[in-house]
Amino acid sequence: MSSSLVGHIDQPSKKQIAGKAAANYSLLLGVVLSGDTASRSDAGNLFVALRTHTMLAEAFRKTEGPVPWWMKAVRAKPGQAILMHHQTVHGVGPNHSDEDRVNIYFRITSKGRPEGKLLSHPEAMRDPLRETPLLRELAEAQQQKRKG
Repeated sequence: MSSSLVGHIDQPSKKQIAGKAAANYSLLLGVVLSGDTASRSDAGNLFVALRTHTMLAEAFRKTEGPVPWWMKAVRAKPGQAILMHHQTVHGVGPNHSDEDRVNIYFRITSKGRPEGKLLSHPEAMRDPLRETPLLRELAEAQQQKRKG
């Protein structure tokens, strides 16, 4: 049963080995193929927990304590793309609409990763904008605007 209250972050489980560094990638890209969720939140929407990528980064820095999150529906029409940080907690809610919702997701890894860190880049897990410098600039500009 789907629940928008239960979230996760994607991990390539076949690449996970007990006692070894966690595998990670840079971004998750989703493309809506069918099922218009742009005007409602109960049509099998993707749900995301806002700002969890930064909370998880803090958790990875401290490696202790629970990480709380709150889920919010993403509304999108077929043809629209959803781009989120790989550490954003997300899940799918139940579909109460009359149409199927079909999305396709791609896991993207920055081509600028240091040698030997293709599968596991712990520094990027601790600094969520490390591999996306343009997003870092945008986030900093938005923070300045809020303060301003």
